[in-house]
Parts: sequence; structure tokens; C-alpha cells
Amino acid sequence: MDTTANEAAQVVALMESGMRQCDVARQLNLSRFAVRRVFQRYQETGGFIRRHGSGRQRCTTDRDDRFIVSTSLRNRFSNAVELQQQLRAARSTTETVEYGGGSCMFWGGISIDSKTELVCVSRTGGARGQGSLTSDRYITEILEEHVVPYAGFVGDGFILMHDNARSHTALIVKNYTEEVGIPVMNWPARSPDLNPIEHLWDELKRRVRSHDPAPTTLQDLQYAVVAEWVNIPQERIVRLITSMKDRMEAVIKARGSSTRF
Repeated sequence: MDTTANEAAQVVALMESGMRQCDVARQLNLSRFAVRRVFQRYQETGGFIRRHGSGRQRCTTDRDDRFIVSTSLRNRFSNAVELQQQLRAARSTTETVEYGGGSCMFWGGISIDSKTELVCVSRTGGARGQGSLTSDRYITEILEEHVVPYAGFVGDGFILMHDNARSHTALIVKNYTEEVGIPVMNWPARSPDLNPIEHLWDELKRRVRSHDPAPTTLQDLQYAVVAEWVNIPQERIVRLITSMKDRMEAVIKARGSSTRF
């Protein structure tokens, strides 16, 4: 059985950090054969996964491709326009107007002590195959599966910070967070100055752009993003979060206008 996206990305990240194969296998609870296979594939092809079939390669496109991270455990959707321009220039790939596959969004969270795994949220998932992250999907695929366990890991003092998207502010979501005992932070919408992960988001895109060879398929792009998320050091996250005092003072001084952050 092939490894998952997060497993493959973590294998490559840990091996490239100098960790021994046996230690990687033990840490990720994988066989040494699986670790060796993933890393050998990465060294030989620059990709994380085995290619299936020999049909036309899927291209990443402005219209279909998305990758997102959360803002301190909030969901932020962003078109990967700049990244797509970089990929087309680097790989001279052909953009297909009719895209047969689905695009992929990512969700992740940060705290002062750790970060969550980066989770791929299918844009073709859900009970009715809906492409948006509805309130129901937000509860079942994000809150239940990832936020609640992560809140237990963080412990006392955990506060969920997510934006004011309809899928987050719906009554069903509010009732759920109250039911499971997760406090939600109230903060102004459309306030990137107060989002410590904004710079991390930019850094993640820069890291993916630096890949050589660049990802040429949606699946390669997915694995590249997950791998770079794993590689971001916690020290970087700590610096961003501890900058919040300066950020708030700057916003107050600017009377709500934009700041250098």
C-alpha cells in the first residue's frame, strides 16, 4: 500500500534533515522498505508518488488549483495565481481549459508550541459532492477530525481563531463549538495585520516556488506544499505569534488603517 500524502512528505523532510532511515521508519510508524521506496522515488523523479498510468498529465491551472492554510486555526482560501504563473514559466506546461480532476485546498493550524498537519480538503468531497467547504463539512472534516484533538493536545487556554466566513459563523458551527467546549475568539474580519500566519503563508508559497524541478501536476503540487509545511521550523511560528503585541499596538496607532505588518 502506498504511503499517504502527509507520510510521504514527512519521510522526505526527515530524511533530508539527516535522520537515519530506521529512525524515520520508527517515528512515522512505517516499514523501512516504505521509507526507502518513498525517498528513492523522490531522489530519482523529484516527486513523492508513483505515477499511475501513462495518460495525459494533469496541469495546474489558475481556475482549478487552490491551496490554503489557516490563520491561527482559521480557514483561508487563496487562489494560487502567482504560483501557477511560476509553474507555467518554469515547466512550459499546457493549460487545459476543461480540467477533468478536482483541485485541492489545504487546512492547517498553528500555536505557540506546535503546528497541525496540513490537511487536504477535497473540493469534490462532501455528501453531495459539493466543492465548497460548507458548515457541515467544516464540522465533520475539520473541527471533529482535527481541531478537537488538537485542542486536547494544546490543553487549557486553547482558543479557536477562525475567520467570519459563513461556514464558520453558522449557528450549527456555533452550537457545535459550545457543545464540545471550544472557545472561539472574536476578532475583526479582513484584518491581515492581526493574523500572525500571514507571513507564514507567504513563506510557504516561496518555499514551493523554489522547488527544482517545479511541480507539474496537481498531485505533485499537493505533496510539495505538505512537505514544505513540515519543514517550517517552530521557531519561525513562535516569532510570528509573539509579534502580536506589536501588531495590535500598530493597528491602534494607525486607527485601524493598514500597518507595516
